[in-house]
Amino acid sequence: MPLAIRRWAAVATALLVTAILAPGSGRAQAPPQFLNKTSETLTFGGYVQTRWQYTTLDNAVPSNTFRIRRARLKLQAVVNPMVKPTLELDIVPGGVVLKDVFIDYLLSSKGYFTVRAGHWKKPFGREELRSSSALLLVDRGRLSEAFGPTGLAYEERDLGVAVLGDLYEARLPVEYSLGVFNGNGANQSQDADSQKSLVGRVEVIPVPGLSLGASLNLNRLGVNQVSGVRDTVGYPGNEATFTARAFGVDAKFQKRGLVIEAEYRRGSNWKGSVLPAVASASVKGRTSVNEQAQMRGGYVTAVYKIPTGLGRLPAVEPGLRLETFDPNHRVKSDGSVQYTPYLGLYLSDAANTRVQVNAVVDIPQAAGARSVTTYVVQLMTRY
Repeated sequence: MPLAIRRWAAVATALLVTAILAPGSGRAQAPPQFLNKTSETLTFGGYVQTRWQYTTLDNAVPSNTFRIRRARLKLQAVVNPMVKPTLELDIVPGGVVLKDVFIDYLLSSKGYFTVRAGHWKKPFGREELRSSSALLLVDRGRLSEAFGPTGLAYEERDLGVAVLGDLYEARLPVEYSLGVFNGNGANQSQDADSQKSLVGRVEVIPVPGLSLGASLNLNRLGVNQVSGVRDTVGYPGNEATFTARAFGVDAKFQKRGLVIEAEYRRGSNWKGSVLPAVASASVKGRTSVNEQAQMRGGYVTAVYKIPTGLGRLPAVEPGLRLETFDPNHRVKSDGSVQYTPYLGLYLSDAANTRVQVNAVVDIPQAAGARSVTTYVVQLMTRY
């Protein structure tokens, strides 16, 4: 056999053996069956807040304690450019609490319109809508507690559906959100009645550094006329309804390291556990005494972040909050005033790692009532 032919035969044999041994020879290689990638991206994050707390409140148990305030785990996925689900849990000693679980469906790629459905924060109140990892002070104020899930449930999380978005791409500095919710508050497995809560918020930026907002909640409530209990599922029949209303206005000013926030909220105090004086009022198919009692209050918070130029302590942040709270506008001297001096020590700007120190001084307006001071030292970080 001529030398040239022997060389071509050797090359052909080598190519044939390579083709036989190579993976996926003769056809396109199929992906492994165990691989099921449905998300374009999946982000993981969260934060931890651990603290020491001491209070001068009489008979407080415990009055001196360490605790894990929050340990959040958050997952956000992008299934495609239009579908974005979110899941957030709070994993603390004693159990796991569902915080957010919702799906965003983007009707506009520019952010003009998004439909959201699931369990998340209702669009009410500036301070409440701030993430707990980005609060100006250690905790939210008394007003947020009263309007939140342990109080009147005007704000914080609930089950519902909403349309939200912003018009920044159209050069209009406006954000909006309008939703319909069950009105029961966070983590309620069953709706207390067949009524719903309409909640909306709009926020504008008239000039750089200044943001103005307004919120409204029209909470339609069902009450059993015979039992007086807001549970028309457990007590069917004889259902009366009324609308509990709440509104708030707020503002934020930011320039360099200075941030000032102010907010005023007012709402129908319909819940007997918050207002024992009218807890026995009956609902006769129209408006109850509970609805007409108005809860109101406001606060001003200011912090100033000062760079230090130090590697282990890049910034310090002193602050102060002044807050007034009135649970019933018809009852004199039942409210309180709070003063909260604050100091934040930044250990890492990148992870927002801070040591935060608060002293919440609560001064009741009732004659003879003594003030209560709660001291909090908290260490927090994001991941």
